[in-house]
Amino acid sequence: MSAGRPEKLEVNQELIDKIESMAGLANECQIADALGICQDTFGEYKKRYPEILEAVKRGKSKRILKMADKIYRDGIEGNITAAIFYLKCQAGWKETQVLQHETPQPLIIEVTPSNGNGNGNDKTN
Repeated sequence: MSAGRPEKLEVNQELIDKIESMAGLANECQIADALGICQDTFGEYKKRYPEILEAVKRGKSKRILKMADKIYRDGIEGNITAAIFYLKCQAGWKETQVLQHETPQPLIIEVTPSNGNGNGNDKTN
């Protein structure tokens, strides 16, 4: 391969299968790196070859479904963390924090009339 632009990828079923396999484990930048091309070039290949885009989607979907199935099975078998995670994702469960506010005993201030001298000293001379 000469310096500059990389050689073109040969788009065939073997490449499509390889991309699908990688898509569930790696992001598109990592897939491009593994194929020896830059991310922009990989984006162009996805536009030019719909089968590449479909392979990426299929690969991600398969891995997500496999992981969701594993989490579901773990939850059914008693893994409470897996069950809660599954229900948060699939059933709309969410954690809420309940704040309880307790009012302290009321402070009672007793006000008594002063002797009228205005200095705040209630004692008479």
